[in-house]
Amino acid sequence: MSLVIKNAADQDLLDTKNTGAFTKDKIQLYYKEANGNTKQINFFIRPPFSYGSDQFKFSQVYSEEIVAVSNNKDNTLFLKLGDNVPYELKLQMNSTKSKVEKLTIDDKEAPAENGKVSTYLDGNIFNLVR
Repeated sequence: MSLVIKNAADQDLLDTKNTGAFTKDKIQLYYKEANGNTKQINFFIRPPFSYGSDQFKFSQVYSEEIVAVSNNKDNTLFLKLGDNVPYELKLQMNSTKSKVEKLTIDDKEAPAENGKVSTYLDGNIFNLVR
């Protein structure tokens, strides 16, 4: 699953050239177990990419682990950007396709990327607008 983080002006907040951007060391992706233990989820920042002439201009927080962690209903997922209050993430999976169908951030549905390039990635790109 990939998460684009942008501001209301549609600027990439994972691109350090933009004001208010976050570097990887200022981002935490983690979960809390039912017993209260906190564990980090591995992720990396995927740069913008293209397939042929189709371009996707945003960097993304990308994690292969987040789906497995979210399958345990006792875990609560969080994304913390800088010193801000963490966002709570909830994933709804399509069990037959192993695909994230819906992502809610603080109980609000995150818009899914539906451009042509997202079809190459099985549609697992969502947007967080700050």
